[in-house]
Amino acid sequence: RGMLQNREVLEVECNSGYRLVGAENHCVVQDLYGPDSRILQACVQIDGGDWSGNGKNYNGPKDETVSYPALKCLNWQAVVAKGLFGYVNEDLVEYGKAAMAHGSNLNHNYCRNPEGVAPAPWCFSNDVDLSKYGELAISFVGMDAPEDGVITAGLAEILFCEDLPKC
Repeated sequence: RGMLQNREVLEVECNSGYRLVGAENHCVVQDLYGPDSRILQACVQIDGGDWSGNGKNYNGPKDETVSYPALKCLNWQAVVAKGLFGYVNEDLVEYGKAAMAHGSNLNHNYCRNPEGVAPAPWCFSNDVDLSKYGELAISFVGMDAPEDGVITAGLAEILFCEDLPKC
């Protein structure tokens, strides 16, 4: 078919048993302000939703956290590429290192546990559930409080996708 022209959509088809993930890609010629064209769609193999141990081998389709309300997971590769996480908590540094080591292979927003660093599958989310701050007075300047009680922050945080194993 030839080369793509500027703004033409790159069409991707996946083999049976794989799911197409990621934002639609366009041919971009020197567009510094558009979507990141380096993050291409990918075909990801999805297994059943079962996991055992710490979920290191989990390849299921879950893409939201176990918190209430459930929060949507972000694309791993996008978080790693943009450096949207920064942690002072030493325990979470290992999570960030594992995500960076596997980020280019994780072009999706499904829960995973790269390198088995966590006790259960997890993901990044930049949605913040305001109800977890209890009785803390939160003011909204120049906007109304969100009806669903969730705001979107500039940095991603690590959230678990399943309940943690009982000790």
